[in-house]
Amino acid sequence: MNKSRNPKDFWIAITDGNNLFDTEFRSGAMARAAELGLSRIRIEGCETILNDLKNSENLKNSDLAIICHLKKIELLEYIEKYNIPAILLGNTQTKIKDRSVPSCTINNEAIAQVAADYFYEQGRFASYVYIDAINRSDWDWWSKLRHDSFKETLREHGYNGPIYHFNLLDLPPEDDGKRFLKNIKDIPRPIAVFACNDRIAREVITFCEIGSLHIPDDIAILGVDDETSICESAATTISSIKVEHHRLGRIAINLLCEMIEKGDYNVDKSIMCPPIRIVERDSTMRQAPKDKHVERALTYIRTTHISFLNVNNVVIASGASRSYLQNRFKKETGRTILSAIHNRLLEEVKRMLESSNKSISEIAGITGLVSYSSLCTLFKRKYGISMTEYRNKVAMRN
Repeated sequence: MNKSRNPKDFWIAITDGNNLFDTEFRSGAMARAAELGLSRIRIEGCETILNDLKNSENLKNSDLAIICHLKKIELLEYIEKYNIPAILLGNTQTKIKDRSVPSCTINNEAIAQVAADYFYEQGRFASYVYIDAINRSDWDWWSKLRHDSFKETLREHGYNGPIYHFNLLDLPPEDDGKRFLKNIKDIPRPIAVFACNDRIAREVITFCEIGSLHIPDDIAILGVDDETSICESAATTISSIKVEHHRLGRIAINLLCEMIEKGDYNVDKSIMCPPIRIVERDSTMRQAPKDKHVERALTYIRTTHISFLNVNNVVIASGASRSYLQNRFKKETGRTILSAIHNRLLEEVKRMLESSNKSISEIAGITGLVSYSSLCTLFKRKYGISMTEYRNKVAMRN
């Protein structure tokens, strides 16, 4: 136990970095420091702090407190050697001999739970995908927590289907896009994609545009951080989980001051900031149509027995002319009337393949399509596998 001190007597080195976490965390920390009258603030990274500790006698002999990422294990040796009050940004608190160094981080498990709950409660997805960047040391721990929690939460909901995991950003953009589209080609749709952050979500949006995948009907995409400049400038605006990094910075300054005032730098705890809410945008949110005729058409497509579904019947149900409805329907939904009918038909076909013993030719007859081959072509184009292969996959899962 050290003697109690005044935090205003300390230099406080706060993490640098230009990603969203560091920028907002630093903003919150500095705002709180200003409120408390702490004026001796240094914005530095782990490498700079290490160099200062190695080379500056003045810094070694002054009062220094640290809030930063642990990118060099050597930093822990200096924290112990010079008995520095410190908070590390990362996964868990760290032990150095008989002393614990507390940590501040966002609650990655809770973020993934929110994502899984949000998608599952919509009740419409056939498959789930988690996407992050190619494995790197600075991605592994937090991204793995999000992936594992996303998967575990879906299982707790009773979902026993496939949960896929893909990486992006290790290839040139064109090749990355081709690989992504190839990876999802055989995955049953609609697909729920949980991207580890908004930047990855933006890449997925771009690749879906290239592959002519309809968002959010074929594939829905949810990011993390609610980085407005990214989410609202994407080709399809991105729904995202908002996390209060700013608040975490304020909490870190409060904890550091408490440690200094009590003279107790041995704090065995992790402070985790939970997600706030989901900010819904077009990548997951099915918009209610503004046009009453389009709304009637969609209601008819959703509720009518599939054997009665054709463009002519939809037009009649809408109360509009064929040309008017076709134009407005495409503008409001992003797809043609025929495409929407086919999507409904294929959803019903998929359900029959999963829950009935009807032969594929019987199922084709129920849909009212012109030919068996037409249904086979549509199914393979949408889901990437034949109806027989899909039925076999379902049987293997069960």
